[in-house]
Amino acid sequence: MLKPTYDRSWALVVGIDRYKAFDDNSLPPLRTSVHGARAVASILRDRLGFETTLLADDAVVRREVLGTLNRIAREAKPDDRFLFYFAGHGLTRTNVYGGEVGYLTLYDTQPGDDIWTSALKMDDVLEQADFIKAKHILFILDACFSGLAFGRAVSVEQQRLARDFLTFRAVQAISAGRAGEVVADGGGPDGRHSIFTWNFLQGIQDGTLRAQWEGLIRAEHLGPWLQDQVRKQARGRQTPQFGHLPGSGRGDFIFDGWALDLDRVVAPVGSAPERTRSADAGTLTPPQPHAITLRGAAQDFEPDWVEIPAGAFKMGSAQTDWMAFDDEMPQHEQTLPEPYLIARAPITNAQYAAFVNATGRRAPKHWRDTPPTGQNADVPVVWVSWHDAVAYCKWLTDAIRDAGRLPAGGTHIVRLPTEPEWEHAARGDDGRRYPWGDDAPDSTRANFGSNENGPTPVGSFSPQGDSPYGCQDMAGNVWEWTLSLKEAYPYEPLDGREDTSTRGRRALRGGAFNASERNIRVTGRNWHYPEERDETIGFRVVLVRA
Repeated sequence: MLKPTYDRSWALVVGIDRYKAFDDNSLPPLRTSVHGARAVASILRDRLGFETTLLADDAVVRREVLGTLNRIAREAKPDDRFLFYFAGHGLTRTNVYGGEVGYLTLYDTQPGDDIWTSALKMDDVLEQADFIKAKHILFILDACFSGLAFGRAVSVEQQRLARDFLTFRAVQAISAGRAGEVVADGGGPDGRHSIFTWNFLQGIQDGTLRAQWEGLIRAEHLGPWLQDQVRKQARGRQTPQFGHLPGSGRGDFIFDGWALDLDRVVAPVGSAPERTRSADAGTLTPPQPHAITLRGAAQDFEPDWVEIPAGAFKMGSAQTDWMAFDDEMPQHEQTLPEPYLIARAPITNAQYAAFVNATGRRAPKHWRDTPPTGQNADVPVVWVSWHDAVAYCKWLTDAIRDAGRLPAGGTHIVRLPTEPEWEHAARGDDGRRYPWGDDAPDSTRANFGSNENGPTPVGSFSPQGDSPYGCQDMAGNVWEWTLSLKEAYPYEPLDGREDTSTRGRRALRGGAFNASERNIRVTGRNWHYPEERDETIGFRVVLVRA
């Protein structure tokens, strides 16, 4: 019997903007398919726990697509779920019996007479999917075409509990539009997603919809909602299709909210709060996010936490700022939807020693097998890689959880701050240049410009050098690892830059004891490869709801 839950979640995400040229000819390029695919892959992987494979542009060939499906077919089990997402050109061909057959275009799909032999028939994808044992399979197709056998299976009576959907099989599909319709490439409000993908991303994240759908986000709700939203926004020129495919049963693909507490559906961890109705105007207004409250007494090895409120702030530097570097521009508004806790100061030698002693992790080279004591115990730890810092975060999460300290009513973790989280804590919401304001730094406010021989004990320049929220040493002393890959601005949280599995340069913030006045500004950015260590690099941590 199938379980009322999922064991593993699998996803194959495909996006193609650029097609191979044949004799100076190719399929028309698209602008937003790859960007949309990366955003979808990021949400599925980072927020919904999917094991995700992303194929883009020249990787989108028959062997890779069908090979990935074959691998998932070998590994997936009956209580798993599988999602296939495709963004690119779709084709429809009518056979001699009047039936319609759908095709997905590949990187090497040839235009003209060879198009039908070089495109990937949707029947071939469905045939491969027939061998995937997962109980729930969903195809999301940001392409306009028919031929998917969108006949509805036996009507499913609306169930209050996810249990009924999870214990029956489902094979479903949602496409961006009918045959002959043109995908609104770049038609989303931000100009970087298609209308369909923009609405799909909103649908699986929106807290209001989650409340409206009784805590569940599932295909039977999402499909009709997408039909309505996309049709209205495309002014009737694009109508998504939704339905069950052959082999489907009474189940339903559930994106989130399927955790059960006896007979009550529990809202998913990390979901947005429900909106409340105001008494005077009768409109819906979002409640204020709740503060994060740790329980019990702080542990000896734990950092001192500062709460940073939710809200909007200016990130980066204006083009009129003569001190700004190119990678800090353009200045743009970022909104952090929930409050979070951040360590008041960088992690110290003493705090890191507790981690080394508990786990046997490699000690920083300057310790010479003996953790610093006395005054040096309060100096920020250095000679730590990004991987060291990530491992410390995992250990600290477990240690605080074991001590019963984590907040009630949710799953919280310790991790490195993202670039927006770090910058908001450092500058507040008024766009200041340094943590203390716009006044130039001096030896009373920060350790910079080699005015000291190395890192100084945390808090040595407090309170005069503190940020608006009371954070210490956010200008100078040591560079601090962030979670974020060093990518161009504007900051886009859904483009994969917070993917911890991606190999690439990680952003450093804050400056160091030998950094210049220009490099210790709150907008200043540096980078290093995650395995690198040196005498200028340390880190601080945040505690957030996962």
